Amino acid sequence: MNRGTLVIEVHHGLAGLLALPGLAHQAGRADTEVVARDGTPVPVGPDGRWAPSTQAGTITVRHTAADHQLAELIAASRAAVWSAWADGDTAMPNTWVAWHPAGGLIEGEWLGDDVVVPVTWTEANGRSGEQERWLDRYRTISWLTQEHAATPTREVALTWNAGFGRDPGPEELGELAATGRQPQATGRFRLVGLPEAPLAACEALFEATNLYHGPLWAQLTSQGLPGGRAHTALSVGDHVSIDGRTWTCQDLGWRELGGDPAPVEADPVAGDPLDLPANPSGPDTGQDMHR
Repeated sequence: MNRGTLVIEVHHGLAGLLALPGLAHQAGRADTEVVARDGTPVPVGPDGRWAPSTQAGTITVRHTAADHQLAELIAASRAAVWSAWADGDTAMPNTWVAWHPAGGLIEGEWLGDDVVVPVTWTEANGRSGEQERWLDRYRTISWLTQEHAATPTREVALTWNAGFGRDPGPEELGELAATGRQPQATGRFRLVGLPEAPLAACEALFEATNLYHGPLWAQLTSQGLPGGRAHTALSVGDHVSIDGRTWTCQDLGWRELGGDPAPVEADPVAGDPLDLPANPSGPDTGQDMHR
């Protein structure tokens, strides 16, 4: 079996990762090294377990196939933020994997400590839509893990309403039922990088769901858009709920509603793992034309 080195760079959640069985049993072994972000070695306690005093650091496991540790990380570390590299001597040669609760998982290849685009993607016929989506997700996850690992998530609910601002009639309701769609469909999310100002946040979500790309779109799709929504992109009559306040999309701009028709419920898996100060305020883009 191939044996090489697995390096896990942990931006948040080091203690939780070191408690995973596949890594916990490595405590004290010569082929495993754990250091805090400042380079200080993480000690092993009297019970034989790692005793980190920080949530960020690097785990290096040598002489490993890497497959079992990576599988365990992907399956069990939903509240952590991390990137992992398996070198060319492992059973998963040159594999790169990264995870952020708000953006989900992405896998790729790496060479010389850099994630690389396979040469077949640069052929004369150009990149496919799938490849473009991978690159978009790569940029998003890299941004989340490297630059914004200390940024908390925010609770958001998006509600798609049939009728584009009016109540759907019997004929439209029948068509929706026949095609497996719903008059109202709500998705609940935890998002990073949302502008602080409410109107700017609404506009950013409107843009993401209409253009189908960008960091917010990658986060929405990784957490799962409701399959039964009446239309694909946010449009007139749809609702955006942020931190318990709700706005409805109009022909021009947004109008705040008196109550929240789709309250956001806390999710222990997708919940905020960081518990750090709030985002700095983002610019308010004002109103924009919605079509």
